Amino acid sequence: MKKLSLLIALLMLVTTFLVACGGGNGEESKDQSLTGSSEGSVTGESSDESTEESTDESSGGESSEDEPEEYQYATIVSSGKPYTTSITPGESYPDSYGSELTDGLFAPVTGVGYSDSKLVGYAPGIESDCKIIVDLEEEMSRLYEFRVSYLAANVAGIAPPNGITVYISDNGEDWERVGRCQLPVYEGDTMQIAVLTLKRSVSARYVRFSVTKGSAWIFLDEVMVVADILSQNLREEWVKAINERYNGEELTADQRTEALKAISGEKADRSLYRNNIAKGRPYTTTGNIDNNHPDENKTLTDGKISQYLEGKTWVGFKGGEEMDIIVSFSNVREDISSFELYAYNNPVTGISFPYSVVVSVSDDKKEWTQVGRIYAPTDNSQEVFTFVLELEYQIKARHVKFTLTQTDCDAFYVEEVAVIAYMEEPESQTLYPPVSLPEISKDEYWPSTEPDYNDTINLISGLTPQLSNATKVDEEFWNNNTPMNSTLMTDGVYSTSTDIHNGIFFKFNQGAHRDVFFDLKKLSAVSAFKVSFTQNTSWAVKAPEYVSIFLSADGKTWYTAGIMKLTVPVDPGLARNELTLDTPVAARFVCFAFDMGAWAGCDELEVLGTKKVGSSAKALKDSGFDVKEKFMVGKYASPDKDLLGGVEDLYLVYHSRSVKRTPADLLPALAYIGTDGEIKDTLFDGFLFLLSGGFASGYGGYNGYNKSDCDWLISTLFEENFNINALEEAAGQVKAALNKPDYKFKFYMTLYYPKNGSSFGDLDGDGKTDTLSTLEDRLAAVEHLMDRFEAELAKHNYNNIEFCGYYWYHEAASLVDNDMELLNGVSGLVHEHGYQFFWIPYYVASGYSIWAELGFDVVCMQPNYAFGLDRPISHIINTANLAKRYGMGIEIEIDTQALYNDLYLQRYLDYLEYSVYYGYMEDCIHMYYMGFSDINKACESESPKIRLLYDYTYQFIKGTLDIIPDGVDLITVEAAKDTPLNETLNPGEDETKLFKILTSPTHGTVTINADGSFTYYPDKDYTGTDEFYYVYSEFLGFSESCRVTITVKE
Repeated sequence: MKKLSLLIALLMLVTTFLVACGGGNGEESKDQSLTGSSEGSVTGESSDESTEESTDESSGGESSEDEPEEYQYATIVSSGKPYTTSITPGESYPDSYGSELTDGLFAPVTGVGYSDSKLVGYAPGIESDCKIIVDLEEEMSRLYEFRVSYLAANVAGIAPPNGITVYISDNGEDWERVGRCQLPVYEGDTMQIAVLTLKRSVSARYVRFSVTKGSAWIFLDEVMVVADILSQNLREEWVKAINERYNGEELTADQRTEALKAISGEKADRSLYRNNIAKGRPYTTTGNIDNNHPDENKTLTDGKISQYLEGKTWVGFKGGEEMDIIVSFSNVREDISSFELYAYNNPVTGISFPYSVVVSVSDDKKEWTQVGRIYAPTDNSQEVFTFVLELEYQIKARHVKFTLTQTDCDAFYVEEVAVIAYMEEPESQTLYPPVSLPEISKDEYWPSTEPDYNDTINLISGLTPQLSNATKVDEEFWNNNTPMNSTLMTDGVYSTSTDIHNGIFFKFNQGAHRDVFFDLKKLSAVSAFKVSFTQNTSWAVKAPEYVSIFLSADGKTWYTAGIMKLTVPVDPGLARNELTLDTPVAARFVCFAFDMGAWAGCDELEVLGTKKVGSSAKALKDSGFDVKEKFMVGKYASPDKDLLGGVEDLYLVYHSRSVKRTPADLLPALAYIGTDGEIKDTLFDGFLFLLSGGFASGYGGYNGYNKSDCDWLISTLFEENFNINALEEAAGQVKAALNKPDYKFKFYMTLYYPKNGSSFGDLDGDGKTDTLSTLEDRLAAVEHLMDRFEAELAKHNYNNIEFCGYYWYHEAASLVDNDMELLNGVSGLVHEHGYQFFWIPYYVASGYSIWAELGFDVVCMQPNYAFGLDRPISHIINTANLAKRYGMGIEIEIDTQALYNDLYLQRYLDYLEYSVYYGYMEDCIHMYYMGFSDINKACESESPKIRLLYDYTYQFIKGTLDIIPDGVDLITVEAAKDTPLNETLNPGEDETKLFKILTSPTHGTVTINADGSFTYYPDKDYTGTDEFYYVYSEFLGFSESCRVTITVKE
């Protein structure tokens, strides 16, 4: 069990911060010696805790005449303590492992939403109160303050508490009411703290917070009980404990050197491919598993790293006793050089880094050779840390043992162990080989002697396809896909069952999309097509909504023969359709193309026609079919003066009923503003106005809009001094500052979704309300909005901005409500009005691969990577590949939490970093999703780390972003024999730098803290010169190797 003194010390540190901030209670509380109200003594359970209470101030033995006690300390004694709640948290807003309300981890004060993983959501239902009982585990004296941190918001049925009453008890049964917390003045979308401060302290083991709901939901962060007790310096105790482990080390420098010689080989070449050979390997552990974070016998080597506790990637081990994790290989490896162990730390809840991790290797699990020891960071406020040992030479081993040394704590949490070998990069393996169609130098026809020459037949009967997927399919899923040499799609057998695994369906798993190619062997007269898929969404099997048919005579120029829509009458069910051409066409190659989710199953495809190409069969060039110019185009949508006015970087300008954009808040998006406040350059060159939330009528999202909403929208868009007029004014300021009189920024208008069946108002002037029940009516509603907008636009002679096109609000093109026909109609209207039409579909949204057929002029896909820490980096990689494949641009996205949370900040910067790897920084159209004021806050931030967000965005836009920082000069230091050396790689304490070990010292070990300070631990009895290498990043790529030399003296 961890020492109470260590716990109390940490609690003191946390509390000191809160006290310095006025207890989270704003300026009002600073003006008062006491907050909240004390109550009369009440024994037993209150019958109505939400009613107004007595003001008889005799709680805790005090009287109104008593002088208040003076409190010297403010230690949160409830941190890490167990508790119970009277209401189960909402399923989507859980209390992770029943510890979040006392774990000492606070949600950011501002820029927070109810989806923050640190918050717990309660819906009291018919109960007015949520009762939280904290067990302090022993009777504690001098308790004087009680706090509850909650989300202050009025949205989606969420509201702050109406009141919070505090009770204490010695036995958990008989309760004494001590008062009500004072709630601060409401400030929306922030974390606020309700506080009760007593005039005189009390003693108790149990504390009950009765939180009265203010609406359907309340979201809580922490409950805190504060005591006037002394604490110790936790960091000093922590460093002392680490040093004790170091001083107890018995292996001398000479012994370690000799042991390593026996198993060492060639020098590791770190310029080669870095391969984690432990990924997927079996392992054993000796620790006692924590059921809150169980091990599935693969978690520690599955390669999944989230770096946050709620990431479901951790294994917990109880007790803090010494324990081993042993990774085994099928044979002896001779190329091992690096070792990593990812650990979590929150001493408040009893979870700690081990004081050290010892790495040993063996060929037989009997004789072990210690190859190194890594000590924990001296800064024990870090939540996560990777224990890293990087050997200069390769060593040989079959088994690798990570020993977590005994540590004074309740538990170790480990996310991953890695064993690294540097090697030649393996050849990239793919699910399918590249599509290879024969070169056609001249047309070839079937001989008339063919027995079925004149018959209408299935021209692909018995043929095997060539296949192409749009995104990488990991090797673990390959066996879920039917091999290409199968004829299941062309064997003429239609399934009567929906079971994808019944042996009749050709199965597709992962990859986002499939192109299925057939070579008919000779030119044939093609007249019709049939497709058949299964659907069972409970099994994640979904039929594609659209199947596109492409034809070619030479395998190079492709034509769109048609797009089939598939519907499933019931789910599970079979989706079947056919397409008949008006006139047969002469074609040799056929491609069926469709988007897919996790699984798709096709039992049959047919291409109907004759081998005879008669006079009635048209050549494809004469068929009237559109050439599929974007078919596997292999190039991003690049800026062009004839495309949306030549826009390169388009910023989404959200406005709402409560938010009107002003010149001041648009200026940092129009101009790049230096830290001196001066305009240096332009920033975004295009601005899309779109609505956040509902219309004035209450309509919103994809639920449509009515005629009065059009009036309101136009009025607010063109309101004097706001929105479009604010853009004009701010643009003028930028042009004047940069002396660019002829420059014009571009802006765009959103066309909202006219929901089928919605009530619109009088469309045709007959005085009656029209319901949008036909395609014509829906198109009329869209054109009404366009007409209203363009009429108002014509009244304004803008000099600094120009209107360049319309955006489609809906982020997917679904079969529901005939979106394809609707979009084609809207596209026609936009083009008739002389403008262009664009779209920003969400990640692999329905219809993204046929965006040109839907009528759009350009599209940018959303990666949707920024908004969840559980979303893999493959979202960016896949989006880049899809955008290049289909000729799209890319949306750059930020979650507002990036301004307060390094994990979200890193996610935004990943978009920028990966633009270098995948080539979308330049010659690619970008559109930017950002919160109302994210870019402003980044511009104005005094934090260099947050300012990076703004500066890097500017560099990305200008195509000058360099992700590799410069190396630094040699650092030379001296150390004493057998004594840890504390130094820093970051003398300026630059918070924009991240550091990691490249090569560990030969005669010692080194640990680098998050702030760049490091501790070097020389091997026992060693004197002489040692060195280590490190790299650093500024939240993007890492630098070239940097060197530190240490002279260890007697």
